[in-house]
Amino acid sequence: MYLSPTRNGLYTENLLREIKAPDARIEDLFKRVRLGVRRRSNGAQIPWERTSLEEDFYFLPPREVRKLSEAEATRRYEEQLAIWERIRATDDPAVLKDFLRRYPSGLFSEIAQMRLDQVLEQRGERRIRIASSAQNPYSQGTARADTQLKLGDRFSYRDLDLATNQEMRSYTLVVSEIAENGYPFDAREVC
Repeated sequence: MYLSPTRNGLYTENLLREIKAPDARIEDLFKRVRLGVRRRSNGAQIPWERTSLEEDFYFLPPREVRKLSEAEATRRYEEQLAIWERIRATDDPAVLKDFLRRYPSGLFSEIAQMRLDQVLEQRGERRIRIASSAQNPYSQGTARADTQLKLGDRFSYRDLDLATNQEMRSYTLVVSEIAENGYPFDAREVC
């Protein structure tokens, strides 16, 4: 029996090593993990996997695949923007909840949540607040966004490649119009 010098098991040790391999499709990653485990255990362990993937998946995709994903990101942004433009002034909580269900981590999810909070507050519901305590790791580092915005306020963003920690793009938005409800109606990118 193989005993790993790390805290991880044999399979996990090989998987963690292979995930770091750039340009490797997941099928190739699993083949290398299987080979590594079989060799290190002298054939005592032979991992199996089953998948229903229909497209290539990479943990660290080749550059040409990342460019395709940028085009996909643009398409998704335009899709979300079009929907948000149609619903941003709604007073129907169900419409806002549906948007948040469809795009829970979307580009407009924070402002959609703020709008939902406002609509619910207008209907007499109180906002749920996270109970902060030293024993609750989920409330540590949380903060409510400042919604008291003024014309000219700036927001800077950086898009990072999480695999390489390299900055892919940075930009700054300036609030150029405030809606009647006090939320930013429009923000323009500045160079």
